[in-house]
Amino acid sequence: AGLDRVLPTGSDPSRDRPTESVDVVIVEDDETLAGLLLNGLQTRGCRTQWFRDGHTAADALAGPGNSLQARVVLLDVDLPGLDGISVLRRMARSDALDGTRVIMLTVHSREAEILTALELGAFDHVAKPFSLPVLMQAVRRALRA
Repeated sequence: AGLDRVLPTGSDPSRDRPTESVDVVIVEDDETLAGLLLNGLQTRGCRTQWFRDGHTAADALAGPGNSLQARVVLLDVDLPGLDGISVLRRMARSDALDGTRVIMLTVHSREAEILTALELGAFDHVAKPFSLPVLMQAVRRALRA
């Protein structure tokens, strides 16, 4: 199977491939905001990954044989392709929320949207525009949880 490992007989190497682990995944289509968040997290020693759209993020975090495990996901609600609530729903269905805390980010703080996210398993909700120190505190709290 390669990758310098021993596998039991009958195992499926494509299913058993190693999962990459990071501290924080950012799912945000705004390049400027994502860059600001990446810089803030990396200067605090966090290992990060950035996705610009919901489909790519959902495939990595909750797709078949998900290849990425994150301790915290900063998930924008308004994404191209697949919106943040749908990404969260896919993560919940695939048990990708086990050990992962999701913080929803949104410009529109509609009560129904917030309640849906929390019911699906979101850890927190932060409205845009936000203070970077306040968001970093929410991330620290999620990393400790």
